[in-house]
Amino acid sequence: MTETVTFGHPTWRAGKRTFAVIEEYGGHLTVAVKCDPLDAREWIETQPTRFFATPYVGKHGGVSLIVDRAPPATLLRQLLIESFALVAPKRVSRGH
Repeated sequence: MTETVTFGHPTWRAGKRTFAVIEEYGGHLTVAVKCDPLDAREWIETQPTRFFATPYVGKHGGVSLIVDRAPPATLLRQLLIESFALVAPKRVSRGH
């Protein structure tokens, strides 16, 4: 896992693939992550005041969590772990 800056935003990568980005969008501080597209749709539909499709990558499972007010730590942790697992190279995700 590495931390870098992409297009001015703090970005975390697993290998060469991004799994989390902090950015301001629509006047809100957000954390964008990768999700299974069906899970992303469920988050957006069931909690529209907290989640939205990440611009440009929402159609591929990108979902953004509004974090203006601290979200539940367990929710943020779950999203980050799942996003990492989706993008991490197999050798990394298996802990080798």
